[in-house]
Amino acid sequence: MKYDGIDSSSQRCDKAIARRPGRHGFTLVELLVVVAVVLILAGIVAPSVKNMLRGNGQTQAVNVIRAYLVTARSVAISQHRQAGVVFFEETAASGAFHAGQTAMQIMIESPDQTGATTGNTIFTYYSKDREYLPKGIQVSVLKGDATAITGTETGSGSNTAKNRVILFDANGQLLLRNGIARTSYTGTTDGVYPDAYTDWNLIAHNGTSSQAVSTPAVMIFNMTDFQAYISNQSNPDLTAWIQQNADILVVNAYTGSLIQ
Repeated sequence: MKYDGIDSSSQRCDKAIARRPGRHGFTLVELLVVVAVVLILAGIVAPSVKNMLRGNGQTQAVNVIRAYLVTARSVAISQHRQAGVVFFEETAASGAFHAGQTAMQIMIESPDQTGATTGNTIFTYYSKDREYLPKGIQVSVLKGDATAITGTETGSGSNTAKNRVILFDANGQLLLRNGIARTSYTGTTDGVYPDAYTDWNLIAHNGTSSQAVSTPAVMIFNMTDFQAYISNQSNPDLTAWIQQNADILVVNAYTGSLIQ
């Protein structure tokens, strides 16, 4: 309807628009509230994500170790020789990028036992390839008590007898023995990846009688978490910590199968 040339419906529409509140941005207070909420949520979620990533790293390590042990057993059967997996910490000289990480390598009884000290059996690598566990994840042997968090033979003449080696005999059965020694490589690349037998922490075959022994089980755990627990407890309960945080792989003595 028009009145004196003016459309009354247009008038009402203009007035409605005029009364509509205008849009505006966030106030400083609103922004601060949002930021505070985000920070609170981040503080709650971050530890859970961190723990999840650590847990994934340990799970990954368990799976890789399982695969290596299965392969080592197959090698022992197919080659009809003693074979196994040796765990060690990588050195800067052999692999600077992985220095300090726990590594593992498949080793096999050498066909040449010439010069071996009485009671020792010489082992060499089956493959030059090494597998590294995620950073912070370490492997320990079990020696009958819950305090066996560390353990490697440290050098010639050592009597610690706690090497992290799992061995299989020619039939693929678990082999518990001592006298485990490494070949003595004297080439120009001695000590340089991937021929650094000394990284295994095994006595050289022409050294003294080796007290190194193989083990039926290994424990996989996060060393950072373990050290934090030890430092924060006046009387740490290692058994409880291991039960809650560590994974243990045991080799069946007869079948060679793995039990977790």
